[in-house]
Amino acid sequence: MLKYWKKFPITQHITRKAKLSLSQCFMDRVQVSNRMFWSQICNMNVSKLRNTRLYKTTQLLALYQNHYSTFMSSFEKSQHNAIAGRDGVSSEKMTRIEHFNCDMAYATRPKSARARFLCGEDALFIGPNKDNSTLLFSVFDGVGGYSQLGVDPAEYSNLMADSCRIAFEENSKTDLRDVLERAYARAVSWGTQGGTTAVLAKYDPSSNQMEILNLGDSKALHFSKDAEGKYALLDETSEQEHFFNCPFQLSSEQSDKPNVADAKMFSISTGDIIVLATDGITDNLSVEEMLRIINEKRAACTDESTFARDCSEALTKRATEIARNPKAKTPFQIRSKGRFEGGKMDDITNVLCYIRKEAV
Repeated sequence: MLKYWKKFPITQHITRKAKLSLSQCFMDRVQVSNRMFWSQICNMNVSKLRNTRLYKTTQLLALYQNHYSTFMSSFEKSQHNAIAGRDGVSSEKMTRIEHFNCDMAYATRPKSARARFLCGEDALFIGPNKDNSTLLFSVFDGVGGYSQLGVDPAEYSNLMADSCRIAFEENSKTDLRDVLERAYARAVSWGTQGGTTAVLAKYDPSSNQMEILNLGDSKALHFSKDAEGKYALLDETSEQEHFFNCPFQLSSEQSDKPNVADAKMFSISTGDIIVLATDGITDNLSVEEMLRIINEKRAACTDESTFARDCSEALTKRATEIARNPKAKTPFQIRSKGRFEGGKMDDITNVLCYIRKEAV
């Protein structure tokens, strides 16, 4: 047994950390590449080790495997719901939910080609409540600084996306702050390390109102047509930062809480566009550039059913081009007061809602 144990350096690493909390030990999973090895270790007859110094560590590994399996199952469900949703939400980047009066689209580009999740360190969710009366869509941006601690930032943002889905399905009649509080309480109960920003939108077509809740430096932007038929910015959320490039965040350290999130209410009209965007979009694209893209797509549109998808994809594509340009002038560069030059490489995600007709 000892010979088998010493064969795997990662096991020795876990042994040295045997006295750490389960949540801390759980996050060391990012260093494990062989799941079969974990199955072999955790399925051994623990009674044979009861009198050895490895007994407590083996117990911890068994708990760890169970926690990991449940957690990854939750992630896979979150990713499926983010893409596939329910009741008419397609697996394409374009979504038309016939019960509602809007088209939904998303476009994402992870900064790393080896990203484990659909949106890299970002996460998203789009879906109606159980009785199809209200629609929730949201984006989350995992705090990249946790990667320096051996933590995958994507895990926390995806956990929050899935927790918001569960909280919304349990009770969609409450306001978004309550949804976020219940989702955050679930994430805290998991004991998972990490942090994320969050922006959520809840749309009730019967009232033509859209509730917005933002915590951190992701944004919600409301575009509406002016008297000339051109899109203009009608309203937007404000970025929340402790200091430059340090956004408010929901995290395992519990420094910021859902009660500090900013709430807004957008009054919705036919033809309006609402964009939820992580800072991969807003750090690289100015509002003026977003409007240029949206108005160009509107002028070139020949098929109303693809307008939302075309806009969403164009925003992400343009943000990616600018992020890769070391000479680009960006909103992030301006806010940094010259400390940073060029585009900012990041995970780039937006969810776009296009109100195509009056609510019925």
